[in-house]
Amino acid sequence: NDTERAIRAAQRALRLERNNPQVLNTLRALESGTPIQPPSSDKAPPSSRAVFDRSTRLFSLDDEDEVQTPVQTASDPNGPMGEAMNDALGALAIYVMEQSSAFSASADALQGMEAQRQGLLDEAIEAYKRAEPRIRHPALKMNLGGLLVMRNRPDDAIKHLGEASTSPAFAAGAYHALGIAYFRLGRHKQAAKFLLQALQMLTQDSASAMDGSLFDDLGGIVASATEEAQSKINERFVEMMQGKDWRSRILETQRQLEETLREQGEKGLIDILTAQRGDKLTESIGLIDRYVRRGLFTLAMDEAHRAVEFSPNYLPVHVRMAEIMIKEGRVRNAITKYNTIARTYLARGENERAAEILTNVLEMAPLDVSVRESLIDLLESEEKWSAALDQYIELAHTHQQLGNFDQSRETYVLAERLATRVNADVDK
Repeated sequence: NDTERAIRAAQRALRLERNNPQVLNTLRALESGTPIQPPSSDKAPPSSRAVFDRSTRLFSLDDEDEVQTPVQTASDPNGPMGEAMNDALGALAIYVMEQSSAFSASADALQGMEAQRQGLLDEAIEAYKRAEPRIRHPALKMNLGGLLVMRNRPDDAIKHLGEASTSPAFAAGAYHALGIAYFRLGRHKQAAKFLLQALQMLTQDSASAMDGSLFDDLGGIVASATEEAQSKINERFVEMMQGKDWRSRILETQRQLEETLREQGEKGLIDILTAQRGDKLTESIGLIDRYVRRGLFTLAMDEAHRAVEFSPNYLPVHVRMAEIMIKEGRVRNAITKYNTIARTYLARGENERAAEILTNVLEMAPLDVSVRESLIDLLESEEKWSAALDQYIELAHTHQQLGNFDQSRETYVLAERLATRVNADVDK
């Protein structure tokens, strides 16, 4: 029965959404003393997506296709969390104005929304906390949890964000905020879980050939990584999901991670996620690949050298440099580069990757004795006797082709001794 307070609440709501018919009708009824008409029951339900336009300060409803067409609107610099909070402002304004009772709670909620819009985060938090016991709505939970994260109060934010995540409209943003909260608390396994859930939701409608399985695979890979690696990976994800171009960076990173997993396996995936300046590295690799596809090999090599400057130990960049050399016709330089890369992988204990590179080099340069000898040493160290025997025979053939008949004969003797020692198939 506090009409003056109700009028102030309605006027505050109008500052948020000036043309909302329900707010206008409510204000007129309060001022004239006539009964307030409840919302029409046959009114179409509002979309679960509501976008708060900062430039016009109006709420407008939007279809749930933002992930499919990320270029339609500018991305909030606070990432999925920020966009979910903007959506929550719109949803909460509509919800509050459609209530025919609880003016006190509505006034607190509206005060929180106005303070949030003005950037008065602490005032907004306190107003939302007053409204929370009487307004159990996921939009309020999303805003309250997000503001607590922004004010570096992760412990207080987690419960509210967990409740907000039950709403499909706010789930991606809530997961993002939960990931940040757990990351700040140093609970890296939980942080990775929620950050990956946010990324999976944001990319599930993209044209990826892997249909979202990347993040399923990545969840298991990160969970089994060391705590130090988990911390670096989470830091990478947190940085990736902020700034105005976070949507395009997510899609570019997704493509790069899919390629890395396909070509280099789990270890390669961990490498690129924990690499120094990993965000710049992903951008640089994407640029190298685009230049190569267009035949701009000089620009591609320049970009590769730039990538090596800020991430010198990330070997796939060196592999790309060797590939560019091949395309430029500098085969001998490429072989030398590949051999160096293979030896580096060997020093790291990544024998399978080293063997793959050496095998590829031998396809390009089958008469390269040093490369074949490196491969033989590797195969023997792993006790892959059958494969090593094959390479001994190929090495003997190579010496014969090069006219090194004494070395060819000695290599055949070594091959025979190995075959006898391991009881090789008589066909060998």
